[in-house]
Order: sequence, then C-alpha cells, then structure tokens
Amino acid sequence: MGIRTITALSPADERAGDIVRLRREIGRMQRRRSDDATLPLPPALQDLLPDQGLQTGTVYSISPSPSLLFALMGAVSQRGSWCAAVGMPALGLEAATAFGIDLSRLILVPSPAQRWLAVVSALAEVVPLIAVNPLSAVRDADAARLTARLRDRGCTVLSTSPWPQGEGLITLHDPHWEGLGEGGVCCPSAR
Repeated sequence: MGIRTITALSPADERAGDIVRLRREIGRMQRRRSDDATLPLPPALQDLLPDQGLQTGTVYSISPSPSLLFALMGAVSQRGSWCAAVGMPALGLEAATAFGIDLSRLILVPSPAQRWLAVVSALAEVVPLIAVNPLSAVRDADAARLTARLRDRGCTVLSTSPWPQGEGLITLHDPHWEGLGEGGVCCPSAR
C-alpha cells in the first residue's frame, strides 16, 4: 500500500508562481536591441531621410503636426510594431486609423504631467517608436541619458519640441496641397 502525499500551495507560493510567470512575460515583451537599423517610412517620405527610414536609438524633432506624426508612425504600425504617444491628449484616433495606425498597438499617455520623461524612458523598454510632446525643456543631461537608453533598446523618439543632441529635424514648410477641394496631402521635408 503506497502513501499518497498531498501538497497544498500556500497563498505565498501561488503569488511566487504568478511573479515568475509575469517576469517571463515581461522578458518576452522586452526588446534588448533592435535588429533593424531603421524604422520604415511611408513611400512618400522615404527620400527625405538617409537610409529611407528613421534611425533607431535616436530622437528626431518634428513639427507639431498630427498628420506628420501619424504619417511617420503609420509605417511602423503597419509592420506590426507598437507605437506610443505621450503628452498628446488631443490626438484624433480616427485620423490615426486613416494613416494605417493599428489602435490595438497604440499606447496613449495623454497627460503625464511633469513625469513625461520617466514615462518615455519606461516605454522605451518595449516600444520601438514613441511620439512625445515634452511639457518642459529637456536638459542636456536628461537628453543624454534617454538617448543612451534608446540606443540600447533600439527605440526612436519623435519630439514635437526642440531636442538637444537630436538626430534631425523634420518640419513642414511652404506646404503645398495636392488633391481636390480642401482635401489633399501636405508635403513635409527633412533637414
């Protein structure tokens, strides 16, 4: 006759198992480095930047134009990657979908207050493209620390304000419209 042992898990043991499962899931989601040197751009914008894409691990200052922002995010989202928007409470989600952004892979942090830099830094761990409207000027030391994290994680940031030590500036100037009536497409440029 054998002896049957019944082992009951305590609540602490169950929590430990949950913690291990969560750590595995977080590890699966985290990207240590990007395999891509650039993030894709829509065909209409590819000739504006070297290597026809946004360099990973960098920050670009951009015009605060939702259309430009969505155009830059659209190609990344269509590839199946996640994007994030920080400090932009007025973004139109219907317009985002018109540019091909998958809303199920878009993280919105509309009002991070003065913690916007910490939010961007945390998102850089798992999101390849982050758009941010900084609520305060960026100090050189903070910019250098964030850029080091971006390089390590392969993340790219689009800032609607000037960024110290940024990779480049993408602006809209002398826009001309193509299309019928009030509709159409505005043509951006890069410097």
